Amino acid sequence: EMSAFPAAAFDNEVEYVVDEHGVALIRLNAPKRMNTMSKKMNMGVQVALDMAAEDAAVRCVVLTGAGSRAFCAGGQLGDERDGAATGFLGRAGDAIPPTAAAAVRKLRFG
Repeated sequence: EMSAFPAAAFDNEVEYVVDEHGVALIRLNAPKRMNTMSKKMNMGVQVALDMAAEDAAVRCVVLTGAGSRAFCAGGQLGDERDGAATGFLGRAGDAIPPTAAAAVRKLRFG
């Protein structure tokens, strides 16, 4: 059985699913803009990390980006003043289970 969270709450910018093996997949889902981190995307990643940390069935978290051009091209212009691009990263070590991986393909900026 797979579980998910309401991606529509974050304009579908973040997808979160847990598969039957306990692998939680968090996907940045804004490939047209190279997955730049918006405020909503940042909040969605934070919620997904919290859900993974609270779910005893989650054994591993994989963070990846949609599309083939970039994993994440940094903060979305205009949002960086509010810390949107780095908000979840500052607390990620506290929020995720011990086993985590980043599936990075292509570019990562910021």
